[in-house]
Amino acid sequence: MRRAALLLGVVAALGCAPELDVPSEVQSLRVLGVQKSKPYARPGEAVDLAVLWHDGRPPELRTPVEVAWFSGCVNPPADLFYGCFQSLAEAEPPAPGAPPPPGFGFGTGDTFAVTLPADVLSSRPPPTDPEIVPYGTAFVFFAVCGGTIEPGTAADGFPLVCRGPSGALLGSRDFVAGYSTIYAYESVSNANPAIGGFRFNGVDVDTDCVGVDCLGPDDTDPQCSATGATPCVDACAADGDPAECPGYSITPVLDPSIVEPDRTQPSRGYSEQLWIAYYVERGSVDRELRLVSDAVKGWRPEFATQLYAPKEKGPMYVWAVVRDNRGGQNWTRMKVIVR
Repeated sequence: MRRAALLLGVVAALGCAPELDVPSEVQSLRVLGVQKSKPYARPGEAVDLAVLWHDGRPPELRTPVEVAWFSGCVNPPADLFYGCFQSLAEAEPPAPGAPPPPGFGFGTGDTFAVTLPADVLSSRPPPTDPEIVPYGTAFVFFAVCGGTIEPGTAADGFPLVCRGPSGALLGSRDFVAGYSTIYAYESVSNANPAIGGFRFNGVDVDTDCVGVDCLGPDDTDPQCSATGATPCVDACAADGDPAECPGYSITPVLDPSIVEPDRTQPSRGYSEQLWIAYYVERGSVDRELRLVSDAVKGWRPEFATQLYAPKEKGPMYVWAVVRDNRGGQNWTRMKVIVR
């Protein structure tokens, strides 16, 4: 669960998060989540995807960011993402003027749409275990680049590369690449977790945004308020050190009703697992991953974490990304004023 939450299924060979960075502290170009409008979809259905990213590089090192997507890999061997690269390379291009086959596509920007092939189920052998509901898989790949995205080669290990102004290939602080898997079922569904906002030290506060509303730049300039609607904390000279800085409880507002039964193995009676990944622009958090619901034991109400203020004053972002183990994802963001 920890690997899935921290790496987002990112292609490990590309080093999608700098190895020495604390995963919860966004200090480089980072992808925090990828949301599908239908984590489980039916054959022939359209699915919208959105990528939540943030440029945590120092302002003087920031460059324009490009985002690209491509799709077209269905039911690779053993459902492994790297099985897609060979099948995509061998795919026959459509005739001039002809539309691409269902599921194939390329796009740019923070959102992308893909339509599952009608045969995503029928083209796959049924599971050998009769307890498992038949399914299909479709893989969608993304790249977020602090430079220019170009086609890659087999030697690059990924179909897209990211180049800086000098033409040099950029590394993990400026380039994030990964994938999202869409599962196809005939009758099983899965919803993204619903989030009601943010709670700061036990009090509901103004939430910047939830879900796709968090995409793109935010030009608001919130100020400390007497009602506490915008959280304000004192700067800490120890720069987020839990041993020396006071802690502030933060948590997304969640309801137990968001937990759905996992009907992919109906005889086992499992519910879906849910957890939260916390991210901060500056400062630190006590526990970056918190379990919300266990597959067997169910709801776990204690999923808050402690926020420790940085030494640098000014507004900063705090994110909570809620994920389930079936591809569902949602997020919320708030601003905290460091004074």
